[in-house]
Amino acid sequence: MKKKLILFILIFGISGLLGYRIYTNVKSKEVPNNNQQRNNRMQRAVPITAAKLVKTSLAQKLELNAELEPNIRSDISAKISGVIQNINVSIGDFVKKGAVIIKLDDDEYRENLKNAEIAYNVAKATYMKQLIETNNLKSNYARAKELYESKLISLENYEAAETKYKSAEAALNYYKSQMEQAENQISQAKIKLGYTTITAPFDGYIEKIYLEKGALVSVGKSILSIVDNSQIKAIINVPENYFYYISRGLNTTIKINKINDKYEGIITNVAPSIDVSNKSGRAEITIQNKNNKLKPGLSAAAVIILKTFDNILAAPNEAIYKYQNKHGFFLVNDDKTVKFIECEILVSDDGLTGIKLKEDNIEENAKIVLLGGHLLKDGDNVIISDGSKKTEEQKKSGMSKTRKPEKTN
Repeated sequence: MKKKLILFILIFGISGLLGYRIYTNVKSKEVPNNNQQRNNRMQRAVPITAAKLVKTSLAQKLELNAELEPNIRSDISAKISGVIQNINVSIGDFVKKGAVIIKLDDDEYRENLKNAEIAYNVAKATYMKQLIETNNLKSNYARAKELYESKLISLENYEAAETKYKSAEAALNYYKSQMEQAENQISQAKIKLGYTTITAPFDGYIEKIYLEKGALVSVGKSILSIVDNSQIKAIINVPENYFYYISRGLNTTIKINKINDKYEGIITNVAPSIDVSNKSGRAEITIQNKNNKLKPGLSAAAVIILKTFDNILAAPNEAIYKYQNKHGFFLVNDDKTVKFIECEILVSDDGLTGIKLKEDNIEENAKIVLLGGHLLKDGDNVIISDGSKKTEEQKKSGMSKTRKPEKTN
């Protein structure tokens, strides 16, 4: 009986000792020392890259699709009917104003001119003959008047001389009108003969050729088209909520999508009303095309500065985040914790976002989170890393992001 009691006491003591050791181990894990707390926080820190708030000037810009058109486009047609004798140009040729570009067969019109000249000469000869006769009868009439007044001839003889003169004078006026009409026929024949030679109405490039040598053309039928590209017109349709800001003389930038090139332009024409079908107003931008690189029909966009913000607080586009349905940025505190700062977005321009703070105690050069903010919440610890190197965690989470400006159609 005594042996059983001793064995029971030994087992109870060993069990109590083991329980105490287990209890102390659990407590030591629940209450870590300061070094362990610091290490745990470092292990939970989110790697980020940082940037600074800056003060700068930004512009509110409106970007619209633009349709490029030539300064002048003209379809060249014939003013008379005829057969094309020759076309002196090819598509793409540059021609100077007044250069002969089309020649029609002129045999018929030369013959018409010749006949008009003959008719004029006949009418002129008849008129000159009648002029001489009329002048003679005028002299006879003057002598008869003197003789009648001196009572040397009868009234009958005087009136006969007067009648002959006035009849000759009327005939002279008729032949004169015939001669003038013949002269006018010459002028008309010369004009039509001139129409057989078609010249360029302005400096430009041959855009299209519709007909070929030997084709019969009628009045008004287009033969070819010519364009003046010394200036280019960019046609834009401005949405009605922005149309109020558009006016003549406003500077713009034209971006050519395919060649990644930019040109400066000026708004030269603005429609007086809004098109109710698409709720937009038409405007024309004139661009100087000195190097002739701009071509009608190229895909382009017009960038218009609507408003300028001077000395505005700004952050890189990538540093603006949406947190708890609010726009703002994460401020990096001295202890490497972050605080979300709400702000109002005023403008986005050239990679920067202009902001208005809800708080006034944050100044220029304040350190903010650039990349990695989408992994953060208010109060988190961060590790600032080199922006040129990304951790594997950043790469996997797709931390790097860019925001492209929206284009308004």
